[in-house]
Amino acid sequence: MSHFFYFILGLIQGLTEFLPVSSSGHLALAQHFFSQASKESLLIEITAHLGSLFAIGFYYKNAFINQIKSAGSIKKESFSNLFILFISTLPAGFVGLFLKDHITNLFSDVSVIAYGFIFTSFALILTYWLSNRPGFSNEREWPTPLGALFIGVAQAVALLPGVSRSGSTIAAGIMTGLKPKQAAFFSFCSVAPLILAISLLSIYKVITHAERLTQSENPLNLGVLLVSSFFFGWLGLSLVVRFLEKNKLHYFAFYLIPLSLLILIWG
Repeated sequence: MSHFFYFILGLIQGLTEFLPVSSSGHLALAQHFFSQASKESLLIEITAHLGSLFAIGFYYKNAFINQIKSAGSIKKESFSNLFILFISTLPAGFVGLFLKDHITNLFSDVSVIAYGFIFTSFALILTYWLSNRPGFSNEREWPTPLGALFIGVAQAVALLPGVSRSGSTIAAGIMTGLKPKQAAFFSFCSVAPLILAISLLSIYKVITHAERLTQSENPLNLGVLLVSSFFFGWLGLSLVVRFLEKNKLHYFAFYLIPLSLLILIWG
């Protein structure tokens, strides 16, 4: 596989990880249409996820530094926020741990991916409609424990093919009363531990199975993938925040709905 292939793979991973269009759904479609992508190794998976994780850290570096400083000052509010963030990771962690194989099998059916895209579109449009209703308030900076659990359930649902994790969790955050930008921040904070856990588990599997680098998985190719995933992940984060500021996140539904219909008709 060429350097260009790894660049494109990083582009898909980086943009779709944070844009509300489902990275898993798009990568699965790429595997259907490009035979080269059909055998994604653990090393490729680790590299792509690390690029996304670095993008989160770089984009929100100031916010993370402030959170660390607050935690260092032993403020009760800081520990409460960390506990709420922990609650939001539980549903997806539980579902991923016990139902991973069943969910993985669903990715082989492109029609399931299409229905996942439709679900994401519905969530985005519903959130737009709800946020524009008279009397609806979304001024919270951080969710309540119950709100975090609701966001966590949305994150667990997003393990299904075609369901966008960022779209679902940002929508859930806004529904629970979070400010749009804070909903995005909490969404990406809640996924960071999961990405790290997935990466560490994949690294462990590579070590224990003594996997060797193939010619296509040489350090240069993986470096291209890492940089591409990082850059386009940062770009995706920037775009999501801009769309949220303008209350136009639902615009992505006008991409997902035609795409899902095309898949259902010709998939």
